[in-house]
Amino acid sequence: YSGIETLNICAADSCTDIPTVDHLRNLYGAVPPLNRPDLYGKNPRAGVFGIAKAKAVLGWEPTTSWAEMRKKAR
Repeated sequence: YSGIETLNICAADSCTDIPTVDHLRNLYGAVPPLNRPDLYGKNPRAGVFGIAKAKAVLGWEPTTSWAEMRKKAR
């Protein structure tokens, strides 16, 4: 390997109970065109930042979700 990669290392889901696109629309009034609308169809609470490249390059993926962490905190 030679070179530099930029990766998003973050949660795969959002931290609210509201579907991500609806939450962004509530905050900002509009949402730009989605790069992967199918992602939000499969998982309405999918995160805003894609993590597929981190999985492809590093084999990394989150081991928990925001929903699981909130359940544990209660």
